[in-house]
Amino acid sequence: MHSTAQHSRHRTATSWAVGGFFSAILLGLVLYQVDWRQAGEMVRELSWRLVLAGVLLYLVEGVVTALRIRLFSPGRPSTLDCLKANAWYVVSLVLLPARLGEVAAVIIFQRYLGMRSGMAVMSIVMQRMLDVAVLSGLFLVASVFVAPVVPAGALYGVAAAVIAAVITGVSLAGRLLGVLAGSLLRRYGRPSQGMRRRLVRLLLQARLWHRRYFDSRMIAGGLGLTLIKWGAHLTGFFLLLAALRLPFGLQEGVLIGAAYNFLAIIPIQTIGGFGVAEAGLAGLLILSGLSLPIAAGVSVLVRVVLIAAPFLFWLLVMAVSLVGKSAQNRSVRQGFRP
Repeated sequence: MHSTAQHSRHRTATSWAVGGFFSAILLGLVLYQVDWRQAGEMVRELSWRLVLAGVLLYLVEGVVTALRIRLFSPGRPSTLDCLKANAWYVVSLVLLPARLGEVAAVIIFQRYLGMRSGMAVMSIVMQRMLDVAVLSGLFLVASVFVAPVVPAGALYGVAAAVIAAVITGVSLAGRLLGVLAGSLLRRYGRPSQGMRRRLVRLLLQARLWHRRYFDSRMIAGGLGLTLIKWGAHLTGFFLLLAALRLPFGLQEGVLIGAAYNFLAIIPIQTIGGFGVAEAGLAGLLILSGLSLPIAAGVSVLVRVVLIAAPFLFWLLVMAVSLVGKSAQNRSVRQGFRP
């Protein structure tokens, strides 16, 4: 037991060290390319009204995501608990290295939503698959308007294929989980302890969630909320670009924003995407016609807002939670007043 805990701590420390190293290298390369005089001019000419509108849309995204989390949670926890779960989730994604934010989400869902680990994993995976389907569709539809030389039919075909693959995946997930759990049980028997027991239990819990709760109403509601979520996010991203007086229309902004969010899938071990996100966004802006110094400066400025938004959401949710708890305590005290 002691050696296992020691190995876990060593692995965590290694993840932080490697993630910090790659983040510092990539971020340093981007910062080196920034023309700070031009960046200063962009800040002076910044439309703070558009920045505020963009941030408000990111807060709307946070609320909509919390509603989707509630939809995918057994027992329908309170909206406030779902807001708190999402607040800690988005902050974990920013702070933790090597995609450990997704692992932390399982613990967060267990604590705030009362979900078993397997059910939490399944809920997160299903929501991520909806994100991929909707984001792929929006990306490809925007591509039709930005690059009309590409046959629209082919793009819609690819979008339909991605969405069909996701629907097939979520539909067959329960059966696949059952097959995996059954294979483990047939090969090793019913394990009494250890990693195999935890894995079988996690698979069976995930399968139970899929069979008991995942239905057509959840899929329809999840798709609707996911469309609103990404609509708010990508519109907010476009407003940030517009605030910097960049020559992009809405379709181009959506296309760049969707492509930028796909960079989160890249399995490069950094802390919260630092370095990869800035370099990736700068590359997308260069492909869209900006010079390297301007693209690097824009990527840094946009990332400042994108990093600040989850913490602002966390602060607002925690403030609402404290106000609600204080009001509840006053109500209880008044109820016991002689």
